[in-house]
Amino acid sequence: MSSSKIYSEYDALANAFDRTHKVNYDVWVELMEKLLLQYLPKEAHILDLCCGTGPVAQRLLLMGYQVTGLDGSEEMLNLARQKAPSVKFLQGDARFFKFTSRFNAVISLASLMYILSIEELTSVFQNMYDSLLENGFALFDLIIKSELEIDENEVLDTVEVKDDFVSLVTNSYNQENKLEQKHTILQLINANWQRFDVSFTLKTYSIAEVISTLEKTGFIEVKVYNAEQDLGLNGGSSRACFVCRKPN
Repeated sequence: MSSSKIYSEYDALANAFDRTHKVNYDVWVELMEKLLLQYLPKEAHILDLCCGTGPVAQRLLLMGYQVTGLDGSEEMLNLARQKAPSVKFLQGDARFFKFTSRFNAVISLASLMYILSIEELTSVFQNMYDSLLENGFALFDLIIKSELEIDENEVLDTVEVKDDFVSLVTNSYNQENKLEQKHTILQLINANWQRFDVSFTLKTYSIAEVISTLEKTGFIEVKVYNAEQDLGLNGGSSRACFVCRKPN
């Protein structure tokens, strides 16, 4: 699927995503303080990769950090700019981005599981590495293959109902270690209900292949945390958080 096709689908989802996404970003930022932020200098420059509608960038800015956000969806970025007008938000693809400036840290939350091959994930890691200053850190999360406890025939649905929109999300698992995620959105626009149907695929990876890929890229001191067991995030048993460093 082309990048333009992928991001046009995110554009359609932007408003509903911003209002219904269940990630507790305050908790994630607290965890980031323990895992990453305490090792950064004051007013460090952080790249929020695949920043979406900007909830993490907004919080980091309020904590005194310099923040740049990158995302492929212009509609997501429009919402992000409303939340944090002083953050520099740029449109770009995580697989292909390049920066002339360098960052103290790169973070990416609830996003890299949409990278569907180890080759493309390698490209993302290389871009993260290249964008960091020496001794800079990367933090991101992924869905882990061996920890995903779901029957391939099981379907998990979530429904969100508001006065001006309805969102239905259906998740199913297949034998290629991928999650198929389908969104049906009914949204009231200019007094008329409009329907959007959007589908996404999420990829699971093993911890071993992620660590190996990071080390081949040049990262060192790779640490892995189970989101539920190590970090205390409810329902996060299939997700792992990775922290690594670019050497001096």
